[in-house]
Amino acid sequence: MENVATKKVKAILSNTRPYGMKAILKLGRKEALENLVDLYPTVIVPENFEEHWPKIQDTEVVFTTWGMSEALAIKLCSLPNLKAVFYGAG
Repeated sequence: MENVATKKVKAILSNTRPYGMKAILKLGRKEALENLVDLYPTVIVPENFEEHWPKIQDTEVVFTTWGMSEALAIKLCSLPNLKAVFYGAG
């Protein structure tokens, strides 16, 4: 039986502009995030959404920042297990 206390939340990074995600995940931030969640290895963008859709069905949280389009956000809201979207900006 799986230990619930050690189960990591399934998460993705998503943005309309993938370089925006790279900019905020510098200085060890991505590694710190990976220690907290089970992070999908590919940033989800409009151009690869359909390709990755079958593989991200178990996503529970989305991390995003500047550049998230409304159209992509609406698509992500259709994830069946989605519980939260975290938008970081400064």
